[in-house]
Amino acid sequence: VCTTQLYHALRQEKLLLDHFVWEDLETFWKMQGDSAVFVGDPPTNREDYFKNYCLCIGVSASNLAPTKRKGKVNVNTANRRNMKFKGWVSLVINRRLAPTGERPPFSSDLIEGILIEGRRHETLDGKGHVRPEIREKAKNETIDSVTLSPAALIRKLALNIHAEIPDIVFNYFTMHNSAWTFLMELKEEFTRLLGVAFLQYIPTEDKLPYVVGYVFSTAAGRRGLTSDDKGEAVDAGIDAAAKVMRKFLEDGHGRVVKEQAETEVEPEELKDAEFGDLDPWRLDRLMTKIKKERQTRGGFGRGGAGEDCPMQ
Repeated sequence: VCTTQLYHALRQEKLLLDHFVWEDLETFWKMQGDSAVFVGDPPTNREDYFKNYCLCIGVSASNLAPTKRKGKVNVNTANRRNMKFKGWVSLVINRRLAPTGERPPFSSDLIEGILIEGRRHETLDGKGHVRPEIREKAKNETIDSVTLSPAALIRKLALNIHAEIPDIVFNYFTMHNSAWTFLMELKEEFTRLLGVAFLQYIPTEDKLPYVVGYVFSTAAGRRGLTSDDKGEAVDAGIDAAAKVMRKFLEDGHGRVVKEQAETEVEPEELKDAEFGDLDPWRLDRLMTKIKKERQTRGGFGRGGAGEDCPMQ
């Protein structure tokens, strides 16, 4: 998400020419919508890049008020951005087809309900709120019942599933790896320019996204959150970020997901392949661990006794 914010800022500042396009990131952005990346409308100036970044990592807007004085930073976890789960209709149908015990009949009413709920789900963002970009349209449109014949309902369901294919096949793992590689290269560039002292801002690998915060804070002349922390804006950071991203895209890293999706594999190429693990990502083991922790902690998040889900 923070990489998308930086990409937007570099484009807004005219530091990336039109032919420097991160195709995979733009596809991800289009699929998820602005609400997965920004709090409110996309920012258009350096001060707002910084403020949006702070809000998205969970800083409360009260910290940015003119009357705010230095002290403890107020946190508002509701500001943190959530990615939206895509392919909702396909997931429901997959669960329906899987042998999971007793199920209601696969009737016209059931299909109609899935289609209506799928249409409603499309209007929501990752937090379950109506997406800002379609809020006015959603106000004027009601989600009515789908009055179709049984055959037409099946066809409509099939078309919905087909339309979700791009959302389902998009490789989020590769997208994450590409963004992480870019942030690593950006950190290395800042370390080269500023010396090892820069690493105090990125003490551990999981803090790597903070490198984007450094770019925005220096570009906005910000040493902190309060009005007393305003200083002189410095271009060196955002210029270095533009340089690294231009090189990154020139080397072809901006369309890895797209190229993988377009690759055709013949059966003969896989005839000698060995598949030794039916769950290479250890998802079953991970879900079992999460369920055990949930039972131990009495539930996650707002509805239980624990804090946030360990996955986040």
